[in-house]
Amino acid sequence: GDPNYNLLNPCCQALNAGGNPGALGYTKIQQDTMAYMVKKGPGRDEFVRYWKLMADAVVDHPSAFAAELMNEPMTIHRSDMYDTWRAAAEAINAVVPDMSVALADIGEGAVIPAWVTKLAGAGVVIDSATVEWIKKSNNVFYAWHW
Repeated sequence: GDPNYNLLNPCCQALNAGGNPGALGYTKIQQDTMAYMVKKGPGRDEFVRYWKLMADAVVDHPSAFAAELMNEPMTIHRSDMYDTWRAAAEAINAVVPDMSVALADIGEGAVIPAWVTKLAGAGVVIDSATVEWIKKSNNVFYAWHW
């Protein structure tokens, strides 16, 4: 209950210190959490529901013009992540048709060489139907975090 919990807790101190280890995003528990959220199932359903509720809450506010679904997501399930972004954007746009929605890639910015996507295949490559949906959209944009 202390408002300075993040400053006083030794674990938070380690995470928030100047040398925050980026590899913490790839621990088993963190990847299990992200998988729950981005893979088809109750976690994704709740994430999409959350964003629909956010759209419902701001539908009459003209200053609310965009949504950033997640800042610098750390997941090895890139294809599922983009499918989740699509589902959330569609739910948002069902409520606010002209609201822009940010699509973010893995971490600060995924620079994935073409040869990696050819070798890795599923999981790294974004589903072709989702790629086409992105190309046809007038409301989504790529939120570059580097």
